[in-house]
Amino acid sequence: MPRDNGKEGFTVHADAWLVTVIDREAAKQELNRSQFCVRAIKHYIASFHARSVCKSLSKKYEAKSK
Repeated sequence: MPRDNGKEGFTVHADAWLVTVIDREAAKQELNRSQFCVRAIKHYIASFHARSVCKSLSKKYEAKSK
Protein backbone atom coordinates (compact mmCIF):
# COMPACT_ATOMS: atom_id res chain seq x y z
CA MET A 1 0.00 0.00 0.00
CA PRO A 2 1.34 3.45 -0.82
CA ARG A 3 2.46 5.65 2.03
CA ASP A 4 2.20 9.42 2.37
CA ASN A 5 5.71 10.79 2.13
CA GLY A 6 4.52 14.40 2.21
CA LYS A 7 5.14 14.96 -1.48
CA GLU A 8 2.62 16.05 -4.06
CA GLY A 9 1.28 13.28 -6.25
CA PHE A 10 0.63 10.93 -3.36
CA THR A 11 -3.13 11.12 -3.91
CA VAL A 12 -2.75 10.25 -7.58
CA HIS A 13 -0.46 7.34 -6.68
CA ALA A 14 -2.86 6.10 -3.98
CA ASP A 15 -5.85 6.40 -6.32
CA ALA A 16 -4.04 4.47 -9.05
CA TRP A 17 -3.09 1.77 -6.53
CA LEU A 18 -6.69 1.51 -5.29
CA VAL A 19 -8.07 1.24 -8.83
CA THR A 20 -5.56 -1.54 -9.54
CA VAL A 21 -6.67 -3.44 -6.43
CA ILE A 22 -10.36 -2.95 -7.27
CA ASP A 23 -9.84 -4.12 -10.86
CA ARG A 24 -7.92 -7.21 -9.70
CA GLU A 25 -10.60 -8.17 -7.15
CA ALA A 26 -13.41 -7.46 -9.63
CA ALA A 27 -11.74 -9.71 -12.21
CA LYS A 28 -11.60 -12.56 -9.67
CA GLN A 29 -15.38 -12.27 -9.26
CA GLU A 30 -15.96 -11.69 -12.99
CA LEU A 31 -17.50 -8.26 -12.36
CA ASN A 32 -16.77 -4.87 -13.81
CA ARG A 33 -15.41 -2.10 -11.61
CA SER A 34 -18.76 -0.46 -10.85
CA GLN A 35 -20.51 -3.77 -10.05
CA PHE A 36 -17.69 -4.70 -7.70
CA CYS A 37 -17.82 -1.32 -5.94
CA VAL A 38 -21.60 -1.49 -5.49
CA ARG A 39 -21.33 -4.99 -3.98
CA ALA A 40 -18.45 -3.95 -1.75
CA ILE A 41 -20.39 -0.94 -0.47
CA LYS A 42 -23.51 -3.05 0.17
CA HIS A 43 -21.38 -5.62 2.01
CA TYR A 44 -19.73 -2.90 4.09
CA ILE A 45 -23.09 -1.36 5.03
CA ALA A 46 -24.51 -4.78 5.92
CA SER A 47 -21.49 -5.72 8.04
CA PHE A 48 -21.50 -2.30 9.71
CA HIS A 49 -25.20 -2.75 10.54
CA ALA A 50 -24.56 -6.26 11.87
CA ARG A 51 -21.75 -4.99 14.11
CA SER A 52 -23.94 -2.22 15.52
CA VAL A 53 -26.75 -4.70 16.23
CA CYS A 54 -24.30 -7.03 17.99
CA LYS A 55 -22.95 -4.16 20.07
CA SER A 56 -26.42 -3.07 21.17
CA LEU A 57 -27.40 -6.65 22.00
CA SER A 58 -24.24 -7.20 24.03
CA LYS A 59 -24.88 -3.97 25.95
CA LYS A 60 -28.44 -5.13 26.75
CA TYR A 61 -27.13 -8.53 27.86
CA GLU A 62 -24.44 -6.96 30.06
CA ALA A 63 -27.01 -4.64 31.65
CA LYS A 64 -29.31 -7.59 32.46
CA SER A 65 -26.49 -9.70 33.89
CA LYS A 66 -25.43 -7.03 36.40
